[in-house]
Amino acid sequence: MDLRTGDRTYEASLTRGRGGALTLEASAETPQGGSGSAIELAGVDVEAAVRNDQPDGTVAIALVVGPHTGRIEVRDATSGEVVDHEGGSEANIEGSDRTVVLLLVGDGAGHDLVIVGSGPDGREIRIPV
Repeated sequence: MDLRTGDRTYEASLTRGRGGALTLEASAETPQGGSGSAIELAGVDVEAAVRNDQPDGTVAIALVVGPHTGRIEVRDATSGEVVDHEGGSEANIEGSDRTVVLLLVGDGAGHDLVIVGSGPDGREIRIPV
């Protein structure tokens, strides 16, 4: 799945390797070039995220979120302030009740970020990125 803005394309992919292990990857294609990062997930029951910092301060974040996750906010992990993100893209994981979400955070570089949502029981879910 991808998210396009201006002359940039951000991509998130989830692949299943040998033994069923899942790998989540985020990458970016920009005029300045791009890089990718990946994280291996123990299974689809794990909420996880990877981030990709760009030279212009933009941060692309790919997440795996669990069923019935409420509204997602991006916050500064230290101050707790909400950091704006531009739109997003999401896709269901086949055979699972989990979702892959791709967010684009403006001016996120230099911040320790955390994704905050709520589970079906109302408890807060915090995913550091």
